[in-house]
Amino acid sequence: MRFGAYGDPAYIPLDIVSSIADACTAHTGYTHQWNDHMYITYRKFFKASVDTQQEYNKAQALGWSTYRARGKEEPLQSNEHVCPASKEAGRRSKCETCMLCNGRGWDMSIVEH
Repeated sequence: MRFGAYGDPAYIPLDIVSSIADACTAHTGYTHQWNDHMYITYRKFFKASVDTQQEYNKAQALGWSTYRARGKEEPLQSNEHVCPASKEAGRRSKCETCMLCNGRGWDMSIVEH
């Protein structure tokens, strides 16, 4: 299950997200609402979608796993991994089989061109 294919999945009531995730063998999802304390419990299911180093630091401090868009020259953080489905990683996996963006997986990053 991919949460948020169209729109931010944090706007789905948490009990519904939980029920759907429990019924699936695997899921992925990320949210831009990570910075709103109202959505903190969603970190169990989704990654924080961050765009800057400052956002990355703040999301990490709040206990979120992250998915970060970074520039070509920006290095990975010590706990980040390049998204295996990205061009930069040679597309060695696909989202539907990788499932690292499930909120509990590694911190991921991709170079935005």
